[in-house]
Amino acid sequence: MLIMNFAENRWVGIFVVLILTASLLSVSMRPNLPKRILFVCYGNTCRSPMAKTLAKQMLSASDYQIYSAGIGAVPGLPASVLAQKVMQNTYNANMEGHAATPVQSLNLNDFDHIIALDAMIYDYLANTYPQTLPRLIGWQIADPYGTALTDYQTCAEKIYDTLQIWILQINK
Repeated sequence: MLIMNFAENRWVGIFVVLILTASLLSVSMRPNLPKRILFVCYGNTCRSPMAKTLAKQMLSASDYQIYSAGIGAVPGLPASVLAQKVMQNTYNANMEGHAATPVQSLNLNDFDHIIALDAMIYDYLANTYPQTLPRLIGWQIADPYGTALTDYQTCAEKIYDTLQIWILQINK
């Protein structure tokens, strides 16, 4: 029985190593292409579209391709009205064309950085897509869905501040 458990654990370990290796190879085989960043929240109508919009303002389009998705997104939903309002009024950014994308519809191996916007999203991605762990980053940004405009403003400010710090780290 002990030998059987060891053998099973060894195969699980080998499987995890193969997944992680394949994951790293798919990203590292793109050395001269723009880095791909994915922001993930729950519904892909508030936090991740705001993060995507702000990141596009802060990063060079020739060096980065930026996407957003949600673990519970309804395909095609627009960004929330309040998120759009904050982005337009505070950051002079238009989110009118945003359409929600379920994370399940994407190949997560295609992304260099995957940013989960809270701990629950991080845990979901880590457990559902373990191959993303080397590229998965967790932030703690409160979801403003269903709250007041001031909560959306606070959320956008926290995303902006966190993005500034993170951009400094990735550009070292």
